[in-house]
Amino acid sequence: MSAARVEPDLSHVAHRWADGEADIVAVADAFLDSSVFVTRTGDDQRPGVWASGPPGRPTVCAFTSLTLLAQAVARRPDTPATYLTTTGADLLSLLPTDCGVVVDALGPATVLLPYAVLRDRLVTKGDLQ
Repeated sequence: MSAARVEPDLSHVAHRWADGEADIVAVADAFLDSSVFVTRTGDDQRPGVWASGPPGRPTVCAFTSLTLLAQAVARRPDTPATYLTTTGADLLSLLPTDCGVVVDALGPATVLLPYAVLRDRLVTKGDLQ
């Protein structure tokens, strides 16, 4: 009988990264396998996710909890208040190739994950050609 594989908790790994105890690859792997909350735009027919940042360097904020998402929305009134839940890997498949991901923006362990790092992890894991 084999033991079930438990993925590392994204919030825990992000905190370890912030403390210098984990590398960006560990955060990227945890992100790809985790469920995240993302601010939503559009309607039911054409849902999208909200991205911001300077031209040519957009980012999407992904949150590990509804509490952190609500705190970010309260601090940034221009942020949409509706959200969707998806896995990091599914979110990445929806983003343009220049779009990075910020995990837990304005939280205690904010991590910027460039698209290239996330894509490389998918290739390494065999989930992307």
